[in-house]
Amino acid sequence: MLPKKYRLPIQGVVGRKSRFTKKSDIFLLKFFNSTLPHCRFGIIVSKQVAAKAVERNQIKRSIFQALQTYITMIPSMDVLIIVSSAIKRVPKAEIILQLEQCFKNV
Repeated sequence: MLPKKYRLPIQGVVGRKSRFTKKSDIFLLKFFNSTLPHCRFGIIVSKQVAAKAVERNQIKRSIFQALQTYITMIPSMDVLIIVSSAIKRVPKAEIILQLEQCFKNV
């Protein structure tokens, strides 16, 4: 799990205009400007993706675990990750590769 200072409160992002977005097969990433010296990440997994809260939390945990390697690579900005329902059919190794491709040119 990411330390609290790297987690983005989702309620603070709703209604803000994103700087730019990136889309992959299983993610939609929205990047927002931030005044903090570090990046923050927020993840949205809807009930259409996983009906049970346990499944949604497992998806979030696996993404947060994969994001720990990108904390130092990304400049100070807020990143909102919206998960697609295609994540159920994808192995965890593919999730890490998709994140790597999304953060490659940031």
